[in-house]
This record gives sequence, structure tokens and C-alpha cells, in this order.
Amino acid sequence: MCTRVARRSSVWHGDHARSASRHSVDGMGRRRMTRVLLVGPGAIGLTVAGAVLQRPEMALAVAARTPFDTIAVELDEERIECEVPVLTEPFAITGPFHLVLLGTKAHQTPDVAPWLTAACGPDTDVVVLQNGITHRERVEPLIGPASLVPAVVNIPADREAPGHVRVGFRRHLVVPDDEPGRRTAHRFTDTFLDVDTTTDWHTAAWRKLVMNAVVGTITVLTRTTNTVLLDRDARTLAVALADEMQQVAIADGAALEPRDYGPVIDLVGDAGGDHRSSMTTDRVNGVPSEWRVRNLDVIERAQKHGVDVPLFRHLTTLVRLGEPSDLP
Repeated sequence: MCTRVARRSSVWHGDHARSASRHSVDGMGRRRMTRVLLVGPGAIGLTVAGAVLQRPEMALAVAARTPFDTIAVELDEERIECEVPVLTEPFAITGPFHLVLLGTKAHQTPDVAPWLTAACGPDTDVVVLQNGITHRERVEPLIGPASLVPAVVNIPADREAPGHVRVGFRRHLVVPDDEPGRRTAHRFTDTFLDVDTTTDWHTAAWRKLVMNAVVGTITVLTRTTNTVLLDRDARTLAVALADEMQQVAIADGAALEPRDYGPVIDLVGDAGGDHRSSMTTDRVNGVPSEWRVRNLDVIERAQKHGVDVPLFRHLTTLVRLGEPSDLP
């Protein structure tokens, strides 16, 4: 059973609900159900699952190690709460899904390979809700004949309990402008989640990675929230790191114009509140983080293209030495 409680004005009421209903029946008046599986119910996965719950023609299930009964998504304008089936073993899957949402951290991808094998078929779209620029290299070998949809995720969200997530104001994905990407964007029409397509996904991914690498590195090493960037010296360090990052991005083919990242860093610091990067949360909790896709991938691309990133390289060494799995 699902409930939606509006705080000010719900995106589910009025014309939005009627529009969503128009897409939920075929030419003979029969409901067409899209089977959706969320693999990895972290903050991002739960947020996107909340948008799925706004579409009556989508049937959601969740793959998780630990069972829970309900998904609760706290938005500024409403709360979405719904009971969902939670599968704890891949053998519980009886056939392929139409849509798989991969919400694990990048370094956890090999752990869910059995789930992807069981859930994917030739008509499956796998939306990869992960950081970095190597979505295809990491996930395509695991999904057989399914279509991969890499996503650039811009969603400030914090998981507060199993199945429960609190989401900030911006909720935005960017996917490639190809058939699977356009199909994905259409599926989230009339939900709180904006999904845009782009003909240059590589640039969009690098644009986010520049800031991910900068903010994640500084907040991991200081174990602080994003508001640390309001400190004058931290801001200076962040700008210097961003300068190195954008040089690597441009050398790697991203269509980025050289820019001063100072104003962007100011915005991140001002909007930080009590939010901290997922890498920092993992570090505080003493569990492995995705430093390889945020840091090591950048350094390897820099070496490949002959770009010197001394500051970022030295700080990444400190990040690596703090990883639980990389301690001597």
C-alpha cells in the first residue's frame, strides 16, 4: 500500500496524476506494467525508486541484503511511502525485469553480479546510478544482452534508516541521448525526478567528476561536511584541485571550457548544511569508499594524457592510506 502526503503542493495531484494515468493502459484499455528492480537501496537508489512509485504502471521490487517493509521518501513538498517486496537472494527472481536501477556504490558492483545476471534480459534497461566516468567498463560485462544507461546523478540525499531517505531540492539525472536513454527519460515523466538526455554524456560525467573529486578529497581527509569549503584556506585548496581536474578532463576529450571554479565551490559550501559526501560518510563509518572511481581513475587518465596533477596525486595518497582495505 502506498501513501503520499503533500506538505505544500504534491507533484502527484491534479494534472500530473491524470497525465501519468494516460501512459498506463494499452490500446485495449489494459494496464501495461513495467517491472522494475532496485539493486542497492542506498540514498540515491531509494530516491529514484520514489519516483518509480509515482508511476502507476510501474511495479517495483528491491534487492537488498537486509529486508525491510517500506520505502519512505521525504521530499520538501511531500512524503512518499509505500510497502514494497524486498528480495534477499537472487534465486527469488523468476524472470527478467524491464528496468533495473543499479544503486550500489561503484566499488560494490562485483558483489551484485548475481543479481544483475538474474534480473537482466534482452529487453532490460540497466540504469547505472553511480559516480565516475567508467560506468560502461564496469557494468556492461555483467548484464549480458541488456542495454546499459549510464546516469550522471545530481541528487543531494541522505539515507536515515533502511528504506528511508531524505532528499534535497535538486533531483536530476543526465543520460545519453540514445534509444535506452530516451526510454528511461520517458519512464520518469510526471515525477519529481528530472531526467535529461545529452549527446555528450562524457562531458556531463566529467563536469560532475571534477567537483566530486575535489569535494570528496577534502571532506574525506577532514571528515567534515561540505561547509568546510567556506574556510578560506580550504577554498583555495579546492580551486587549485579543480584547476588540475579540468586539465585532465579536457585532455580526456570533455568539452569543458577552462573556468574559475571559485564561484561553484562557494555554492557548494553555502548549500552544504549538514550534508557530507558519500565518501566521507563511508570513511566516518570505517567502511571502504569509492575513492578509485573518484580519485584513482582521474590519476590514471592524467598519466595516460601526460597531464601533471601533483597536488591531487599527493592528496589521493592520503585518501588511499585511510581506506580500511588499504591499510598496511
